[in-house]
Amino acid sequence: MEVLKFEGPYVFENEGQILPDVQPGISGVYLWCFRSDAGLYRVYYIGLSTDIRERLKQHRSAQLKGDYYGHNIEKLKNNKKVLVHNPGQGILDEYKEELDPGEFNQHLLNESYLFYTEVQQEGAQNPKILLERIEAALAVLVLGSGPNILHVGSLHPANLDRDMRMVSTPGSEIQYVTGQILTY
Repeated sequence: MEVLKFEGPYVFENEGQILPDVQPGISGVYLWCFRSDAGLYRVYYIGLSTDIRERLKQHRSAQLKGDYYGHNIEKLKNNKKVLVHNPGQGILDEYKEELDPGEFNQHLLNESYLFYTEVQQEGAQNPKILLERIEAALAVLVLGSGPNILHVGSLHPANLDRDMRMVSTPGSEIQYVTGQILTY
Protein backbone atom coordinates (compact mmCIF):
# COMPACT_ATOMS: atom_id res chain seq x y z
CA MET A 1 0.00 0.00 0.00
CA GLU A 2 1.33 3.44 -0.89
CA VAL A 3 1.88 5.96 1.88
CA LEU A 4 0.95 9.65 1.89
CA LYS A 5 3.88 10.98 3.92
CA PHE A 6 3.20 14.48 5.22
CA GLU A 7 6.30 16.60 5.82
CA GLY A 8 6.23 19.21 8.56
CA PRO A 9 5.43 21.01 10.68
CA TYR A 10 6.44 24.21 8.88
CA VAL A 11 5.50 27.76 9.83
CA PHE A 12 4.53 30.98 8.04
CA GLU A 13 7.72 32.81 9.12
CA ASN A 14 7.87 35.38 6.37
CA GLU A 15 7.18 35.38 2.67
CA GLY A 16 10.66 34.18 1.78
CA GLN A 17 10.67 31.38 4.34
CA ILE A 18 7.45 29.51 3.57
CA LEU A 19 8.50 25.91 3.11
CA PRO A 20 12.08 26.86 2.21
CA ASP A 21 12.96 23.24 1.44
CA VAL A 22 10.12 22.81 -1.06
CA GLN A 23 11.07 23.46 -4.63
CA PRO A 24 8.69 25.49 -6.81
CA GLY A 25 6.23 23.39 -8.76
CA ILE A 26 5.78 20.63 -6.14
CA SER A 27 2.25 19.27 -6.55
CA GLY A 28 0.33 17.88 -3.61
CA VAL A 29 -2.01 18.33 -0.68
CA TYR A 30 -1.37 20.42 2.43
CA LEU A 31 -2.83 20.71 5.91
CA TRP A 32 -3.04 24.02 7.77
CA CYS A 33 -3.12 23.15 11.48
CA PHE A 34 -3.12 24.60 14.97
CA ARG A 35 -1.23 22.91 17.78
CA SER A 36 -2.96 22.15 21.06
CA ASP A 37 -1.21 22.72 24.37
CA ALA A 38 -0.76 18.93 24.52
CA GLY A 39 1.18 18.99 21.23
CA LEU A 40 -1.58 17.54 19.03
CA TYR A 41 -2.03 19.20 15.65
CA ARG A 42 -5.62 19.93 14.66
CA VAL A 43 -6.51 20.38 10.99
CA TYR A 44 -8.02 23.79 10.25
CA TYR A 45 -7.87 23.73 6.46
CA ILE A 46 -7.03 21.21 3.73
CA GLY A 47 -5.83 22.43 0.37
CA LEU A 48 -4.31 21.25 -2.85
CA SER A 49 -2.05 22.83 -5.40
CA THR A 50 0.09 22.07 -8.38
CA ASP A 51 2.64 24.45 -6.75
CA ILE A 52 2.37 24.17 -2.96
CA ARG A 53 5.03 26.75 -2.22
CA GLU A 54 3.34 29.41 -4.37
CA ARG A 55 -0.13 28.58 -3.00
CA LEU A 56 1.02 28.99 0.59
CA LYS A 57 2.51 32.38 -0.26
CA GLN A 58 -0.93 33.33 -1.62
CA HIS A 59 -2.56 32.12 1.61
CA ARG A 60 -0.15 34.19 3.70
CA SER A 61 -0.84 37.32 1.69
CA ALA A 62 -4.63 36.83 1.77
CA GLN A 63 -4.64 36.20 5.53
CA LEU A 64 -2.61 39.31 6.22
CA LYS A 65 -4.95 41.41 4.04
CA GLY A 66 -7.96 40.09 5.97
CA ASP A 67 -9.40 38.17 3.02
CA TYR A 68 -9.99 35.02 5.10
CA TYR A 69 -12.16 34.07 8.04
CA GLY A 70 -10.31 34.04 11.33
CA HIS A 71 -11.20 32.17 14.49
CA ASN A 72 -10.14 32.57 18.12
CA ILE A 73 -6.74 30.92 18.24
CA GLU A 74 -6.90 29.66 21.83
CA LYS A 75 -10.30 28.11 21.12
CA LEU A 76 -8.94 26.44 17.96
CA LYS A 77 -6.14 24.89 20.00
CA ASN A 78 -8.87 23.44 22.25
CA ASN A 79 -10.89 22.08 19.32
CA LYS A 80 -13.56 24.81 19.19
CA LYS A 81 -14.33 27.34 16.48
CA VAL A 82 -15.30 30.87 17.54
CA LEU A 83 -15.39 33.35 14.66
CA VAL A 84 -13.48 36.59 15.29
CA HIS A 85 -12.80 37.95 11.80
CA ASN A 86 -15.07 37.90 8.75
CA PRO A 87 -13.52 38.89 5.41
CA GLY A 88 -16.59 40.97 4.56
CA GLN A 89 -16.65 43.04 7.73
CA GLY A 90 -13.29 42.59 9.46
CA ILE A 91 -13.06 42.01 13.20
CA LEU A 92 -16.53 41.24 14.58
CA ASP A 93 -18.11 43.96 16.71
CA GLU A 94 -17.72 42.12 20.03
CA TYR A 95 -13.90 41.97 19.53
CA LYS A 96 -13.24 45.35 17.87
CA GLU A 97 -12.17 47.16 21.03
CA GLU A 98 -9.64 44.52 22.03
CA LEU A 99 -8.20 43.39 18.67
CA ASP A 100 -6.34 45.10 15.87
CA PRO A 101 -7.12 43.36 12.53
CA GLY A 102 -3.52 43.37 11.30
CA GLU A 103 -2.14 42.06 14.57
CA PHE A 104 -4.87 39.42 14.79
CA ASN A 105 -4.20 38.10 11.28
CA GLN A 106 -0.42 38.09 11.84
CA HIS A 107 -0.88 36.25 15.15
CA LEU A 108 -3.13 33.68 13.43
CA LEU A 109 -0.35 33.00 10.91
CA ASN A 110 2.29 32.86 13.65
CA GLU A 111 0.29 30.16 15.45
CA SER A 112 -0.32 28.10 12.29
CA TYR A 113 1.55 24.95 11.30
CA LEU A 114 1.74 23.49 7.82
CA PHE A 115 2.19 19.94 6.61
CA TYR A 116 2.33 18.81 3.00
CA THR A 117 2.61 15.65 0.97
CA GLU A 118 3.86 15.53 -2.57
CA VAL A 119 1.56 13.58 -4.88
CA GLN A 120 3.25 11.99 -7.88
CA GLN A 121 1.05 12.17 -10.95
CA GLU A 122 3.04 10.69 -13.81
CA GLY A 123 0.76 9.72 -16.68
CA ALA A 124 -2.36 11.26 -15.14
CA GLN A 125 -4.77 12.65 -17.74
CA ASN A 126 -6.01 15.32 -15.36
CA PRO A 127 -3.54 15.71 -12.46
CA LYS A 128 -5.88 17.94 -10.47
CA ILE A 129 -8.52 15.19 -10.16
CA LEU A 130 -6.21 13.00 -8.07
CA LEU A 131 -5.41 15.95 -5.78
CA GLU A 132 -9.13 16.75 -5.42
CA ARG A 133 -9.89 13.13 -4.52
CA ILE A 134 -7.21 13.07 -1.82
CA GLU A 135 -8.29 16.48 -0.46
CA ALA A 136 -11.94 15.39 -0.27
CA ALA A 137 -11.06 12.07 1.36
CA LEU A 138 -8.98 13.82 4.02
CA ALA A 139 -11.84 16.24 4.74
CA VAL A 140 -14.32 13.37 5.04
CA LEU A 141 -11.89 11.56 7.37
CA VAL A 142 -11.47 14.58 9.68
CA LEU A 143 -15.14 15.63 9.60
CA GLY A 144 -16.32 12.09 10.33
CA SER A 145 -13.88 11.34 13.14
CA GLY A 146 -15.26 13.52 15.93
CA PRO A 147 -15.19 17.11 17.15
CA ASN A 148 -12.96 19.15 14.86
CA ILE A 149 -12.05 22.67 13.75
CA LEU A 150 -11.92 22.00 10.01
CA HIS A 151 -12.96 25.05 8.00
CA VAL A 152 -14.10 23.53 4.70
CA GLY A 153 -14.18 25.50 1.47
CA SER A 154 -15.34 23.50 -1.52
CA LEU A 155 -14.74 19.80 -1.97
CA HIS A 156 -14.48 18.01 -5.28
CA PRO A 157 -15.24 14.32 -4.72
CA ALA A 158 -14.76 12.23 -7.81
CA ASN A 159 -16.61 9.01 -8.59
CA LEU A 160 -13.68 7.20 -10.14
CA ASP A 161 -11.83 4.02 -9.31
CA ARG A 162 -11.09 3.96 -5.59
CA ASP A 163 -7.57 3.89 -4.24
CA MET A 164 -6.13 3.61 -0.74
CA ARG A 165 -3.06 5.06 0.95
CA MET A 166 -1.80 5.05 4.50
CA VAL A 167 -1.26 8.52 6.00
CA SER A 168 2.10 9.07 7.68
CA THR A 169 3.18 12.15 9.67
CA PRO A 170 6.66 11.28 10.99
CA GLY A 171 7.38 12.94 14.31
CA SER A 172 4.00 14.68 14.57
CA GLU A 173 0.52 13.63 15.60
CA ILE A 174 -2.24 15.20 13.51
CA GLN A 175 -5.63 14.53 15.08
CA TYR A 176 -7.78 12.07 13.08
CA VAL A 177 -5.16 11.84 10.30
CA THR A 178 -1.94 10.17 11.49
CA GLY A 179 -1.86 6.45 10.79
CA GLN A 180 -5.24 6.30 9.06
CA ILE A 181 -5.95 4.56 5.79
CA LEU A 182 -7.33 7.03 3.28
CA THR A 183 -9.75 5.81 0.62
CA TYR A 184 -10.29 8.06 -2.35
